Amino acid sequence: MSVSSKPRKRAVRLTPEALESLRAALTERWRSQSSGRLTREARAELLGVSIATAEKIIANRGVDRTTLEVAFNSLGLEWNDAFCEYASAAAEVSPVRPAESDERGSAHRVPLVASVPPQTTPIRNLVAAGLLTAALLGGAAIVAWRSGVAAPPKPTVSSDTAWIDESDRALVEASARYHRSDFQGARKELGKVLEIAREHDSNRNFDAASLLLGDLETLAGRFEEAKDQYAVAIRRRKNLGQKPWPPVLESVGMAEMRLHNWQAARESLILCLEGFRDNQEPVGVAMASRDLGELAFRTGDLDAAENWFRRSLATIKGLRKADIETDVRGQHALVHLARGHALRAREELKACLDYWSRWESKGHPRWIAVTEMRLGLTEARLKNTAAARAHFTRSKEGFQRVGD
Repeated sequence: MSVSSKPRKRAVRLTPEALESLRAALTERWRSQSSGRLTREARAELLGVSIATAEKIIANRGVDRTTLEVAFNSLGLEWNDAFCEYASAAAEVSPVRPAESDERGSAHRVPLVASVPPQTTPIRNLVAAGLLTAALLGGAAIVAWRSGVAAPPKPTVSSDTAWIDESDRALVEASARYHRSDFQGARKELGKVLEIAREHDSNRNFDAASLLLGDLETLAGRFEEAKDQYAVAIRRRKNLGQKPWPPVLESVGMAEMRLHNWQAARESLILCLEGFRDNQEPVGVAMASRDLGELAFRTGDLDAAENWFRRSLATIKGLRKADIETDVRGQHALVHLARGHALRAREELKACLDYWSRWESKGHPRWIAVTEMRLGLTEARLKNTAAARAHFTRSKEGFQRVGD
């Protein structure tokens, strides 16, 4: 998947007058809530952005226009496009980081550890790239599961709780825009959710909004910024004397994985798994097991990967979560491929493609593209060049249709 064909976004910064207004509103909001020092973390939370992004805004460096709008909305300020100006060319930002590549041009190449058997090394370079690409896209199965976990309650009718209805509607709209790849629109709605939560000193939808904002950073390849955003939700829960929300821990673990911080990733994912177990949420347990399987696969431990994937499938069995089950089977197929069982992998992946294709109207075009890519890798392993090229072509076209 190439990122060079996407147009770069012009970075903008606040005008001097707008920056002064934002700083004044930030100070006023902080003083109304606390008498202590305004820390980097607190400032980022008030602005509704990551720590790194908050520092860019305050230093008047280039960010995207929607981020500035989110920051203004988080402080209760009305946004106007006249408040910003184009930053210098050197400060412009790209929505996606350039992909790492190896001599074959495979995006996001994953370094292999010494424990990988020598005979599997060539194909591991390829299949690991497929795994990372799928994760970066924030797969439909994961998003569908999160939407179910974070779904707001039915709207109330009391005028005293109108703000609750407004928060719920903004979160639902943000999720819908996220699914449609309208990421700027999603950011704007999430800014409303955070502002409402702060205005009413409530944690309602705060975790879900922070999680989705972090996921947006992940989609852009900004994993450190994503971790900062997830940390906002973790700190808020800690201040309330509560344990972190398991889905946030999952996202922290996945971000650490993308940064190759293997131990930190495992620690977060284990905590996530334990949190779901404590909450008696089998679907969450299945997803955390799937993530630990991917981590094991990424670090070359195929036995552990297969064990985790089998645990995930056993947990999800009978729960009528076909999306998640198909997702895990697709990842499990990559273990078969890495072991040299390409025919078995192809059979499994074709079943996955059949499922995703039958349900394309429900919003699975990304998973169709991901599975086409994995089938291309499998056919390449089998030296079926024409078939591999056909799968890769359909995968590329699928990603282009959804803007990835």
